[in-house]
Parts: sequence; C-alpha cells; structure tokens
Amino acid sequence: MAGRCARTQLVGSHDGFVTSGRNDMQLSELGGSEGLEHNATLNRESLVALGAFGALTAGAVYLGARSTREAVESRWYKHLKKPPFQPPRQLFGPVWTALYGLIAVSGWRIWGSPAGAERSRALGLWFVQLGLNAAWSHLFFRKRQLKAAAVDNWALLGSIAAYTAAASRVDRKAPWLMAPYLGWVSFANVLSTDIARRNA
Repeated sequence: MAGRCARTQLVGSHDGFVTSGRNDMQLSELGGSEGLEHNATLNRESLVALGAFGALTAGAVYLGARSTREAVESRWYKHLKKPPFQPPRQLFGPVWTALYGLIAVSGWRIWGSPAGAERSRALGLWFVQLGLNAAWSHLFFRKRQLKAAAVDNWALLGSIAAYTAAASRVDRKAPWLMAPYLGWVSFANVLSTDIARRNA
C-alpha cells in the first residue's frame, strides 16, 4: 500500500508547477522540456510566416494601388462606359482589404501543413493567383489595356479555383477562406469583361 501511494505522490516541480508522476509521463510524451521549447520555436516560425504572407499580400496591394490611385481620378476613367451594376467606388477598398486578409491567412495555413507534393502545388498556385491579381490593376489602370485586363481576370479566376481545389487536399479551412475572394472575382470578371466590350 505504501509503495502504491509512493507512485502517486507528488514527485517534484517543473517551472514552478507541481507535477505528479502521471503528469511527468505526459510531459515526456510531448518531448519533455525540449518538446516545449520546440513548440515555442514552431510558434515563432509560424508567426514569422504569417507576417511574410501578410507582407507578400500587402505588396500586391501596394502595386495595385499605385496603378489605381491616379487612374480613377483621370478623365480617361471617368469617361469609360461602365455597366449600371458597377458598385460605388467607395465599396472596393473595404472589400479588398478583407479579401486580402483572407488570402494571406489561407496561404499561411497551407504553409503550416505537412510537407508534400500537394502542399507544394497549392503554394505555387497561391503565388500565381497573387501575381495575376496585381497584374490586373497594372493592365487596366496603368496600361489601359482593357481586353488584356479582362483576359488576365479570366486567368486569375482560374488560378483561384485551381488553388482552392489544391488547398482542399491539404487543409480543411484554407479553401473556405478563399470562397469570398472567388465569388468577388467572379463578379469582377463579369464587370471587367463588360467594360472591355463597351469600350472596344
């Protein structure tokens, strides 16, 4: 009986917390203190990665904004024939801000998934859609190539769909984060194509 009590008595402390024999076993299953340090390292790496995906997405925003800012105030843009279903200009900023946040988090979740061919494919498609996203503003507003911008938008829509499909094989939440983006770009595709048609 005494031996049995000895096995269940308090046996020490770890970082100021009193632990039992059973808790020590659970700690060893996690890798002991080394496992906790490893998890902390992963957390730091994960935060750095999230910042990197945010910075990459912000870079696309910056490039698009450079092309857009002056153009929307220009005489050329104001005289473009636009469809009646085009949303007010003030709506685009808040919508894209939210969408870019979701895009960054989706890519970050894929990065944090186990390595493999599917993960690499999804990450590659994530970068493709981001590049095509930035290219649209450059083609439409800076180069004023409406047909080329419409073609780019079709390619962007395809790349988002391909990324979403690839992401679904890697992470459960990442593709759902792209759903609003896919819906908005589908609408933007109709809008961009119609503007190109009206101003041919």
